[in-house]
Amino acid sequence: MSATLPPKPVAFHGRAALVDDLVKKLLEPGTTRLAILGTGGIGKTTVAVALLHDIRVVDRFDQKHQRLFLSCEAAIDADAVVVSLARLLGLRPSGDLLRSIVDHVSNSPPTILVLDNIETAWLASGAPASAVDSLLGKLAQISSLSLIVTCRGIDVP
Repeated sequence: MSATLPPKPVAFHGRAALVDDLVKKLLEPGTTRLAILGTGGIGKTTVAVALLHDIRVVDRFDQKHQRLFLSCEAAIDADAVVVSLARLLGLRPSGDLLRSIVDHVSNSPPTILVLDNIETAWLASGAPASAVDSLLGKLAQISSLSLIVTCRGIDVP
C-alpha cells in the first residue's frame, strides 16, 4: 500500500463553500473530527480528497505522511483497517499493531487521516461494530491527529 494520495479532483463543481468550511475547521487550533455522510455516489470521497489537496491544508500539513488517505472499501472488519493503516504508515506487524499505530502517530507532526468508506468494516457481516467504534475512539484520542471519515448512510459511525 502506498502513502500516495489520490489525485486532486479535476472536475469539482458546486462544493467550494463546503470544502472552504471544512478546511477552516481543519485549520483551527487543535485537532478536528469530521464525518462526511451520505448516500453512495454523492461525492463524499471527492470532498475528502479535495480537502487534502487544498493549498491551505497542503501548506500546513506539508511533510511526508502528514496527509493520509486510506480506502476502507475492502476492509472486512476493524482488524483489516488496522493492518491497512499500519501498512500505510510503513509499520511492521507487531504484537499490538494498534498500539504501534497510536504511538507512531502520537510522535509524528500533526497529521490528517481520511478513512474512506469506513462503513464497509463497520457494517461487515459478522464483524462486531463495536470493534470499529473502539478503533475510531482510540484514533480520536490522538492529540496530533485530525480524523476524517466518509461513510455511506446518515447514522454511522
